[in-house]
Amino acid sequence: MAEFEVEFYDVKWKKRCLKLSGFSAQIVQHEIDHTNGIII
Repeated sequence: MAEFEVEFYDVKWKKRCLKLSGFSAQIVQHEIDHTNGIII
């Protein structure tokens, strides 16, 4: 199962951390891949 942790800044520039697993992790990883030029 896909599982990872992502750090980001929210709309108020507060640093956030989100742990994802399963389908949610796959979706976010897919979108991150797009920002890195991976289109498969």
